[in-house]
Formats: sequence, C-alpha cells, structure tokens
Amino acid sequence: MSGFFSKTHEAYPEPVKPEQDYSYCTGSIDNVSFSGLMQFEKCPYSLFLDKVSRIPRVSGPAADRGSQIHDLLEQYVQGEISELKWSIMKQGLFHKELIDKFRIDYSNGLVITELKYAITKTLKPVDWDDKDMWHRGAIDLTLFETTKKIRATIFDYKTGQMNKSVVHRSQLMLYALMLFNMYPDLQEIQASPLYLDHKAKPFYTTFMRKDFDTFWPRWEARFNQVTDATVFPARPNAFNCKWCQHRKAQPDINQVEPACSFGVT
Repeated sequence: MSGFFSKTHEAYPEPVKPEQDYSYCTGSIDNVSFSGLMQFEKCPYSLFLDKVSRIPRVSGPAADRGSQIHDLLEQYVQGEISELKWSIMKQGLFHKELIDKFRIDYSNGLVITELKYAITKTLKPVDWDDKDMWHRGAIDLTLFETTKKIRATIFDYKTGQMNKSVVHRSQLMLYALMLFNMYPDLQEIQASPLYLDHKAKPFYTTFMRKDFDTFWPRWEARFNQVTDATVFPARPNAFNCKWCQHRKAQPDINQVEPACSFGVT
C-alpha cells in the first residue's frame, strides 16, 4: 500500500503522536470511490469523518473552478452550447482542437460524456444508488473507435497543477478495467489524463482485455480494506494533513472547532 504513494511525505518530520486512543473511531463503510480509496490509504480517520460521521464536504475555489470547467466541457461536447467560454482557462486554449473533435465524434455517436458506472462486490453492474453498490465512478469522456465498441480511448479532465501523474494514471487504469466490465466486446483501451491548464499533450497508456485478470485482484483487495474496516486510525503528518478540510474549523458548515483534533498545521 505504501508503495503506491510518492515518498514526498518522508521529507516531513513526523509530529509527536497524540495520546488519544483512536479506537473510538468505529463504524463501517459500504462502498468506496477511487477518491475515497486514496483518502483511506492516506488517513482512514479522514474518510471516517466523511462517510461515517457524514461531515459535509467544503469545496474551495480550485475545486469549484474544476467542476465548472467539467460542466462546460460536457455541455459543449454534447452540443448543448454553441460556444465555449475559453476565458475560464488560466493559460490558453491548449486543447481546443481535440475538444472540438470530441464534439464532432459525439454527434456521430462515438462519444459518451460523464460515463457513470456502479458495481457490486461481484462486479455486477447496478444503478448508481443501488443498495448493493460497492464501487462507483464516472469517466469524463469515452471515445469509441467505431459503433462496434471494440476499441476505445478514455480521457480524464484535470485542472490545476500537473503533479500527480502516477495517481492519475492509476485512476485511469481503474476506469479502463470498469469499462471492460461494462462492454464485453471491448478489447483495447487507450487512456490519458487531459491537463487543461497545461500544454502537455495527452500521454496514453494502453490496456488490453487480458489485463483485467492481472490488475483487478489488487484493486479488489484495496477496496476490501476500506469496506471491511471497522477501526479508522488517524495518520497525522504534514503531508496527509495539508489539504484535509478536517484540520481546520469550517465556518461554511457552522464549525467552531476542527472535526479532527489530530491534524498537523
């Protein structure tokens, strides 16, 4: 598990461990997304506060901008708006030609935007909010080579800094596996993040149907660690706590004290 993450956090000094007993953080989580898995593997207690204590998420300006751009791109590709407000992009129109191609391919029935999937523990596809849903996610853009759906390319829109390529590629691997699960005739998938704020061209990783049996057991084991957990220990350090909302009181949800008393500032 630890090998999945960058070792950047090792450069930070470990804080003095608090004396509190974490064992009170008990509960259960029935389903997990990719982002939830990432959160759990960094700090189980942070996910506990989200999913068991159900503390509302507070988004910042960067997240709000990312959501706005995702929505605009979906509307533009689907032809719901005739012109895209490129002024929202910070640096330039780096990927306009590719996105215009998405729009054409969508009109020809080859593109699916915001492709949502949900599965049970036995990989059975179910509705997004099904009571047996175990894992779910959404693929920003799926482009099929032909209507026969034998080959596909998937893209995940990314805004902000381009500094998580390993995590982003891992996320796309998971999406590719889920696409194979949804489309039995699909044999090959190319996958790339699309960094909207950067000139970097898409860099593709290719997955074949046979890769499902190779890679899925590891993903299954990692998801099971989340949904089998009954204790959720905090793992405070400067790396884990830096972007966690629970280390500070959130006035937007009427907090006067941080939800987490273990956070490192």
